[in-house]
Amino acid sequence: TSQGGSILVYEYTNGALVQKGSTIDGNNGTNHLFGARGMVLNGDGTVVAGNSEGGYVKVFKYVEDSTNDWVQMGSDLTSNDSTLLSINVASRPISLDDSGTVFAVASTGDDTTGTDNGKVEVYKFTGDVDTGSWNQLGSTIYGVQRSGSTYEGATLKLSADGTILATGSWYYNSSYGYIRVFKYIEAAGDWCQMGADIQHDAAENFARGFDMSSDGKTLAVGIANSDKGQVRNDEGGTEIFKYINGQWVSVDYIASTY
Repeated sequence: TSQGGSILVYEYTNGALVQKGSTIDGNNGTNHLFGARGMVLNGDGTVVAGNSEGGYVKVFKYVEDSTNDWVQMGSDLTSNDSTLLSINVASRPISLDDSGTVFAVASTGDDTTGTDNGKVEVYKFTGDVDTGSWNQLGSTIYGVQRSGSTYEGATLKLSADGTILATGSWYYNSSYGYIRVFKYIEAAGDWCQMGADIQHDAAENFARGFDMSSDGKTLAVGIANSDKGQVRNDEGGTEIFKYINGQWVSVDYIASTY
């Protein structure tokens, strides 16, 4: 392919890294860069998802049969507009649940609620690996109009069971940053926000990176330019939040020691 991009998966076996299955190639197309900007494995490493600047997402499952190889789950998921995985933001966020049957993907440059406010969509796979399909789970989560562009989903993470989604952006309000957390309510068939937005009080690149516990109730949030530890300017640190009595509460801060 002409810069279509590829993904290779390796497994640690008998003291060495060995490629697992064949190389997974992106679609033929100039500068598609499949997997270069966003790629993720599920909990046991048997499902891999990658996205592309060509505007599509592919998901593959490792099937242990006579071929022992990667098989695509459903068709490519493609955008119906030009904003999927927008080049306005350096990251191309994507997240998988542990089973590899639910994934979230951001369109950071979507303009539905304002210029580059972004959106996040979650999809669920139903059926078997050969004949199943991806269908959107709940409504699209749009970035809220705030001061300047939001770039919703510049960072995102699903819980282990795929029912809790954390989405945010360090770009918001000149790098103040924020995170919103949603839970999928089966009875309503939609996403409901858990607590209020988690917002920072200074322009310190809050939520430039974050992770979430498997149950979706604890967040570790990176603050790239935090001075809270008072060691030096822009030392950086990590703030820990827990979901307690319907609200996100800061419970700890870990300052950089570098």
